Amino acid sequence: MKFPITTSTAIKWEEPFLNRPGQQFKAVQYIGQLSGSNVPYVVTNSSNWVYAGTGLGNGDSIPGIVGYEADASQSSYPLPTSVAGTYALLSQSPFTDTANRANYSNSSIFQALSGAWVFSSGTIYWSWGLDYPGVADSRIQRITANLLSRFLGVPPP
Repeated sequence: MKFPITTSTAIKWEEPFLNRPGQQFKAVQYIGQLSGSNVPYVVTNSSNWVYAGTGLGNGDSIPGIVGYEADASQSSYPLPTSVAGTYALLSQSPFTDTANRANYSNSSIFQALSGAWVFSSGTIYWSWGLDYPGVADSRIQRITANLLSRFLGVPPP
C-alpha cells in the first residue's frame, strides 16, 4: 500500500487561521528563548495563596528556575475567562533573549469557569526546582505542593 506524500504548514496558535492564542487558555504564552544560562524566578504578588508557607516576599528570587524558553503575559492577546478574583500573575523574571532584547517571564494562576485550576510556571525549568541537583529549592517544592493541594481539594501540607 502506498501513501500519498503530503506537505503541511506549521502555524502558531495565535495566527489568523486558528486565532486561538495560548494565553487565552493558560494565561501566558511563549515570549522567547534565553540567550545565556538560567536566571532567577522573581516573585510578585507574594500574598497569593500559592506562596503560603514559603516565606517569599515581592522581589525575592529563586536562582536557576527560569531557563531555556520562557512564557509571559502579553497585552496584545486576550486573557483567559476565569472565576472572578482568581487570576493572578505570580512572577516577573527578567532575562535577555536570543535577539539580545530585554525580556521577562511570568508565572500565573487562575480558576477556569469549569472549576479547573490552571497554573503556568512561565519556564521549562520549573521541574528543576523540584529535584535537580544544585537547583532544587524547598520554596519551589512548597509552591508545587500548595498548587497540587488546591487542585485536589485537600488542605495544603
